[in-house]
Amino acid sequence: MALDMTLNIDGKISKILKNNKYIILFTIILTTLFFLLFLLKSNHKQNTTSKESWLVFDSQDSNLIIRFEYLIEIRCSIKEVRYGINEAQPNNILVLPMCNKQVEDIERFRIIPPSTKKVSIKIILNDGTSSDIREYFVN
Repeated sequence: MALDMTLNIDGKISKILKNNKYIILFTIILTTLFFLLFLLKSNHKQNTTSKESWLVFDSQDSNLIIRFEYLIEIRCSIKEVRYGINEAQPNNILVLPMCNKQVEDIERFRIIPPSTKKVSIKIILNDGTSSDIREYFVN
């Protein structure tokens, strides 16, 4: 009798799996896609909170320049960038190139006064979270 019930249950499970295999497959694929999307989104957030330098100072033709290469690289996850010259509070808005647009050289840097001692910067991500203010000192 017990063997009969086991075979009956196994047969029902087999029949359910056979009849609903596309639904089960679709559910597995959908779950995997959501998981990958979550990983991708949390990877972008981790990139903006990492110790990577957001700014690089350079000089060109006796001008002091801030380069924003890293921020331009991750611009698709950024809503707004604020920066401040010689101020603790970032009060200037950096307009980043659109996510799907070719980046022009002029958008990669800003010329700043040679008397600049530090630059503060804050990032607001697309999901509304924001970074702490970072300060970079000019050598």
